[in-house]
Amino acid sequence: MIILAVILFLWATAATVLAGRTLLFDRGHRVFGVRDTRAQAVVVELFRRVGLSAQVRFRIGPTDQVLLRDGNTVIHCLDAVARNGDNLTGTGISMAVAEPEKAATEAIAFLNGAGYKAHRALAEESGLPPAFLTVVESDAFFGWVLVFRRPGWRMARLKNIEYLSIPRVKE
Repeated sequence: MIILAVILFLWATAATVLAGRTLLFDRGHRVFGVRDTRAQAVVVELFRRVGLSAQVRFRIGPTDQVLLRDGNTVIHCLDAVARNGDNLTGTGISMAVAEPEKAATEAIAFLNGAGYKAHRALAEESGLPPAFLTVVESDAFFGWVLVFRRPGWRMARLKNIEYLSIPRVKE
């Protein structure tokens, strides 16, 4: 019985990794902002046509996100009311870390020490406590933000995630 359990565990782990589901091995994402959910559907369809299909779509706080099957790329739509900063286009780099607040504080200090302005953004609009997700905006970044967040396996347990159907575009 133990051998069967070990085999099933190894198979499930391999299937998860091969399917691009990187919740256990989350190193972050490259997040590309789009204008609205219609543009998101068109871009996701364009990627599907060239071989990179969508894996999952979800809404959390002011964001509508589609994670693509490479496990690294997110097509991201940020609500217009949340776009209140210079770099808040929905484009950024998301880094999975154990302590998002601490990582953001260190990044802000580093950027300020290097002569750039940096601060937290989207603190309340994100719908998540800063211990789960902290956004850093800086004039060192051109059109994007740096997001420190908990790993996916910890984020998946949040109650305010709404899973949505993958958008389809009719020709």
